[in-house]
Amino acid sequence: MRAINFLMAVVFVLAGLPGLLFSLYLALVPSEQHKALNGSYETEIADAKEYVQRFREQHARMPTAQDFDDWARVRPDLQGIGFSYKAAPFSDELISEFGKPPVDAYVFEFFRGGSPVYYPSWSSKVNSVYIADETWWSYGSRWADLAHASVWWLLPFFLAGLCMMGYRDETEAVLKKST
Repeated sequence: MRAINFLMAVVFVLAGLPGLLFSLYLALVPSEQHKALNGSYETEIADAKEYVQRFREQHARMPTAQDFDDWARVRPDLQGIGFSYKAAPFSDELISEFGKPPVDAYVFEFFRGGSPVYYPSWSSKVNSVYIADETWWSYGSRWADLAHASVWWLLPFFLAGLCMMGYRDETEAVLKKST
């Protein structure tokens, strides 16, 4: 019986170990939250950047979100992807990722693959968009994901511990009593 308990403990440890290692890897190794643009989005972003530049030259100010929405409403290629424009203030996450924005900075936000992505005008990564932490991680942050995953990899270790507690069958218990 002890051999079976030991074997079950080994099975539970082997079942939990890959989950533990994978969860720790995801939480501790920095991930790249920049995704490359494909041709369609590059064209749309280039057109939107051109609109902002022309508007600024014509009106001596940055467009408002309403100005941009009016322009985007007549563009069939921007329909259905939630393409929007935002001027300052910007989120702390974007500022920490891309640095302090210049005075005339703006951000395009749109949906790519069901997730909102951001294209800051002051980004040095011209052909990529940024996916925010709240979208990139299942539970909003790497540590919340690790906490959730830890429940699932701690369970096999707990079961392995139960197996190693040395449960005895009746014959072992009877032999122990008789001596």
